[in-house]
Amino acid sequence: MTKPTTIRIPEDLLNEIDQFAKELKLDRSVYLREILRKGFS
Repeated sequence: MTKPTTIRIPEDLLNEIDQFAKELKLDRSVYLREILRKGFS
């Protein structure tokens, strides 16, 4: 089961994340989960 978490990031970084997620046709949360998994693998 997933649990919510909150982080504070600069707006320009959030915009970049949104752009990458949009290009991959993913929801922002899905994209961030994938990035976190890859970072810890």
